[in-house]
Amino acid sequence: MDGKILHSSLVLGLSGIGFLTFRYADAYIRLYLSKKGLPLIDGLKDDDLFLLLDADELPDRQTLLFLKLYDGYGEPIRFGFRWNVFGFFWLKPEEPSDLEQLPLVGKLLFTPQTRAERLLQLWVACTMGMLRNVYGTNAMLMRR
Repeated sequence: MDGKILHSSLVLGLSGIGFLTFRYADAYIRLYLSKKGLPLIDGLKDDDLFLLLDADELPDRQTLLFLKLYDGYGEPIRFGFRWNVFGFFWLKPEEPSDLEQLPLVGKLLFTPQTRAERLLQLWVACTMGMLRNVYGTNAMLMRR
């Protein structure tokens, strides 16, 4: 891809289909862009990383650098996103850790008053090979 970024604008003419839900419109746009947009990018290889993110889903630089430099991680890749807007909060995840789940130790060490952080966990990345061979180049299937 040589550092090129694909910019695409898409106007959907979906008259006559009836009432469209947001989920249907979102799935249609992602399907269209992956089926019609990806073939426009020259030189895509099977080990190139494909990310499917919304404008408010921002992965950190260190994670992307790790995915770029290392091989051998499982696919698809699931990210956990924080529910905040340009803030930094000291919260713990909603899901209890293995230590917290121990019957006696968990109750002694961890208080129920600790506020839990709400994480949005989404499958957002895979290689182009997996997108082609497993998902049939339908990017929306990775999210389900």
